[in-house]
Amino acid sequence: FIMPRKKIVNINQINGNNLTEKNHDFHIQHLEKGIRLLDSMSRRHSKVLQERVDLRYPKTIKSDGSNADFSCTLQNYTKDLTRKKVDVQYFARREQSNQSDNPHLHVAILVDGNKRRCRQTLLEQMEKHWANTLKISIEEVHAKKLVYPCNHDQDGNPRPNGYMLERNAIDFNDTREAMIRQLSYLTKHDPEDTTPSSTRKFFISQFQKDEDRAAEIRRFYADKKRNGGK
Repeated sequence: FIMPRKKIVNINQINGNNLTEKNHDFHIQHLEKGIRLLDSMSRRHSKVLQERVDLRYPKTIKSDGSNADFSCTLQNYTKDLTRKKVDVQYFARREQSNQSDNPHLHVAILVDGNKRRCRQTLLEQMEKHWANTLKISIEEVHAKKLVYPCNHDQDGNPRPNGYMLERNAIDFNDTREAMIRQLSYLTKHDPEDTTPSSTRKFFISQFQKDEDRAAEIRRFYADKKRNGGK
């Protein structure tokens, strides 16, 4: 009889990579899935841009308690970039404070860094789709930071809200570790989270499906090259 592995563990590192600076319990299976997502993108693209944002409700809007608004925004955001031939993936975590009537969503966006290099552009696109979902103006979303750029820590100190991972760069391992540390924040266990146990908390795009498709395309062109272009 094999005991099932714990789903929530207290760790400071994973596979030699440091996690968030403070002591946390983590949802280990989701953390591992986030790392697989990052590595999948890195195999497909020589550059990967990762950015962190939070989706927040204004005080004037009361959420219906479901994830419909979050799901709609993520779907429309990814469709928008996909139509522009940009490979985009996301990893997200819903949370709700006992001091708030509304949930919020922590999001990590990962895109082909050869196609998108500006984190501000990604932020503005998310503002547009969150505004469309809530049926309010982009100006309100921007002014109230309803798409929060996550560029300060809890003490108000500046911090990067994203990283560019370059496959052949000498700082590849350090940057990858920083990106894993950023992802790990989304998988921390918060005992004060008031999200109902029956409500989905984690969202992740179907990166394996996209990686399989990319591998199939690479095999096709490799076979074509071996056959003299026929």
